Amino acid sequence: MKYLIILLLSFPLSLFSQDDLLDEIDQASPEDNYATATFKGLKIVNFESTKLTAKKEFTFVVAHRFGSLENGLDTFFGLDDAVTRLNFIYGLSEGINISVSRSSFQKIYEAAIKYRLVKQKEGGALFTIVGYNSILVNTAYQKANLPKLKFKNRLGYTAQVLIAEKNK
Repeated sequence: MKYLIILLLSFPLSLFSQDDLLDEIDQASPEDNYATATFKGLKIVNFESTKLTAKKEFTFVVAHRFGSLENGLDTFFGLDDAVTRLNFIYGLSEGINISVSRSSFQKIYEAAIKYRLVKQKEGGALFTIVGYNSILVNTAYQKANLPKLKFKNRLGYTAQVLIAEKNK
């Protein structure tokens, strides 16, 4: 009798459980046949992925990297030497993202654009190809320490072509 009551009480719980949401991401709509969710996130560790933010979507990313653990309590196991990056990403369209960010490492400000060139499609393109370009300004350098420093010496540039294929 006790087992019957437990079974009857647990039966309604199974009726209201939800499916795995990650399985739903991988399902493409039947009419377009484009590959979706090749990557689940905008970044792969510190590098860009081919995923873009949706049109008119604003994404705020806080990235935190710890310093070295080898000094132990002197640097609170890397926390005192940590680098924090705040990144604001906006989807201008389904294929174009713009972003601005600020990193505590060398007080770097960065502006970037990420754009899809080719989208993988069944019976069409074999790969998704995305371009990524950024420009950054290092504001940590002091004119007093480096008197001949010019603004152009503070700049850094990135140009990448990202290629990915999703196997089914």
